[in-house]
Amino acid sequence: MKASGSFHRVILLIGDCRARPKTEQSTQVVASPVQYSGTVTSLMLLVALFLRQARIPLGTMQLASDWGTVLPQSKQEFPGWGIIRPPAVSCGRAPRQLAPPSPGLPRAGGWRGGACGSRGGVAGAVYRPPARRARTARRRAGMWAAVPLLPLLLLPLLLLARRRRREAAALEPAGRAVLITGCDSGFGHLLALRLHRLGFTVFAGCLCPGGEGARRLQREAAADAGRMRVLRLDVTRGRDVLAAKELVLRHLPDTGFWGLVNNAGISTFGETGWLSMEKYEKFADVNLLGSIRTTLAFLPLLRKYKGRIVFMSSIIAYFTLGNGIYSMTKAAIEKFCDALRLEMKKFGVQVCIIQPGNYARSTKIQPPVSAEQIWSELSEEEKAVYNKEYVQERADFFNNILSKGSTNGNEVVDAMVDALMSPAPKARYMVAKLKEKALVFVCALFPTVVMDSVLSYALSKVKLA
Repeated sequence: MKASGSFHRVILLIGDCRARPKTEQSTQVVASPVQYSGTVTSLMLLVALFLRQARIPLGTMQLASDWGTVLPQSKQEFPGWGIIRPPAVSCGRAPRQLAPPSPGLPRAGGWRGGACGSRGGVAGAVYRPPARRARTARRRAGMWAAVPLLPLLLLPLLLLARRRRREAAALEPAGRAVLITGCDSGFGHLLALRLHRLGFTVFAGCLCPGGEGARRLQREAAADAGRMRVLRLDVTRGRDVLAAKELVLRHLPDTGFWGLVNNAGISTFGETGWLSMEKYEKFADVNLLGSIRTTLAFLPLLRKYKGRIVFMSSIIAYFTLGNGIYSMTKAAIEKFCDALRLEMKKFGVQVCIIQPGNYARSTKIQPPVSAEQIWSELSEEEKAVYNKEYVQERADFFNNILSKGSTNGNEVVDAMVDALMSPAPKARYMVAKLKEKALVFVCALFPTVVMDSVLSYALSKVKLA
């Protein structure tokens, strides 16, 4: 029986070997491969696929009735070659004996082993003319040489296509509804005011509806009744989230629900052992589970209207400088966003991440820390390890970082607006200073030991007594 390609030949070999019972034969006859495991069979299939991709011709070979025996179609065509059997290590028999090649056909020039390589294999010997092998080698060398050039050729085209998409007309905001969490202050408050002035229908979720920030939003809403609604929204409470969804459904404009901005978040300072388990649970509930809870509630509306989901993260997701609990939650929410972004593409829903740098002075998320308060909250075990001077120096170090933060929160709001209105929004918007972006670059590309050395130097200026 004949087979036209390597893949079909190996399939025939497998079928033949599984059908034959195990028998005792002489050393000149190949033992039945019933003893071979399923792993070997899988490897044979992979080898066959490789041979097919590599275009290794097996058309000049003919499968003999005995398993593993491959003969030339014409014995007179290649005189001097005997039966090629599988390797001894595979069948448990003595090493096979290969007949020497004829003088006119040196083995190194055109003969290869079977499917398993130059030492022989399951499918037997394969003859490839030297000229053809040289052409194949040159063709493959040229192909691999061109691989590094592909990104250089494709990058300008991708950038040009993206630029044209971004230069397209922005989306019309009139009649589009957006829900924002954490509008009491900071970025959420500024975004609610900006979107309302642009023409969006804004649902501003506030933790304290009677607070100063909520009252300012209500005064803004009074100028244009119906397009700005301030509601109580504690993202850690499921009933608040469901009540917000019911309110949105009752007052949903004709254009539908366009965007959800998960902005609510909290931050604090402290080394890992300084914080209680209750504080870890609180931060995870607000910064991580709160965003997930709100997203899951509004996901059906977002799928229906092919809207946008914007998450507030931070460059602190890449490293930590004394606030590991905040970094932990931001890194987790980024991975949630990555999964959600891929899963929502088929529904036309865009998921964007905002990564601000140090904007502590433009928000109230992180007030200056007090060393006395930190010391009073430490357990006796921690007080036995640390001293007040160390805590004070660490607090001063962190407060110094906060004091250098930008006061222009509108830079971050610009990115949030672009994520909601751009016809081709980015997956990530990093709004940070050049040195902050450089730190993220080092964190992403350099080995961990390099980043640990950089951060350890910054954090180890104060020594324990």
